Amino acid sequence: MPSLPSWLTEPLWDQFAALLPERPEFHPDHPLGCHRRRIGDRIIFDKMLQLLRFGCSYEAIADRTCSTTTIRDRRDEWIQLGVFARLKQIALESYDRIVGLVLDQIAVDGSITKAPGGGEAAGRSPVDRGKRGLKRSGMTDGYGIPLGRVLAGANRHASPLLAPTLDRLNGLGPLPDDITVHLDAGYDSDKTRALLNERGLHGRIAHKGEKAPAGGVPDDDQALRPIRCALRERPRQPRRSFDGLLLGVGGPVSWLSARPGPTIGTYVPSRETGAQDESSALVRP
Repeated sequence: MPSLPSWLTEPLWDQFAALLPERPEFHPDHPLGCHRRRIGDRIIFDKMLQLLRFGCSYEAIADRTCSTTTIRDRRDEWIQLGVFARLKQIALESYDRIVGLVLDQIAVDGSITKAPGGGEAAGRSPVDRGKRGLKRSGMTDGYGIPLGRVLAGANRHASPLLAPTLDRLNGLGPLPDDITVHLDAGYDSDKTRALLNERGLHGRIAHKGEKAPAGGVPDDDQALRPIRCALRERPRQPRRSFDGLLLGVGGPVSWLSARPGPTIGTYVPSRETGAQDESSALVRP
């Protein structure tokens, strides 16, 4: 059973394959001149999509086409080559070109997740009986599109992670002159306000000690109401169907969107010229 429909996986694979270096079927330095053929990158790519789509373990998707070790080794190889980082940047630039990122209104917050497998960033979770966990400090644009994240131990407070999280803005290209950062009461401190002032950012921070009304996040919440009003008043450009992929491979986070309907277009950069068709909508070099 495919993890995603072919009208989505095929364009994604074309984008991904263009980022991979060319490799021979057999390693040229092998002393015998031949050995097992290298497992195809497309097979590993499909397995990675299954991991992200179903949230299963490596052992659950390993079969006769490739082993668990092969999937992990190829994942590490692609991480070292920076393939996933470039794919994430392509996805953000594509969304910005087609729909438009709302970068003058951003939100930052932290959350705790389980990390049963441990990891370099994992720490004791204060909400899970001291088991291993991760603190994710995530940043989104005004419409909730993920822009970046920072990982730390679950026992870390979210406010010290604000600075490295805001550093993720540096890779987004030209930024608006006025950026408002929306934060909850956990960031209500003079240190946070000084940090925002140093970076030339405006802060909308909820105040500690003010009880939020029952029934979820209301329209008059001090941290979220300004961003809602700002987005409600601005004219928004027409939205077209877009299918994006942000891979957090090697970490616990992934974002996949699969909307019905055909994709707008596909751009596969040439390895020889790097030329781009102007009619293509998905990628901006």
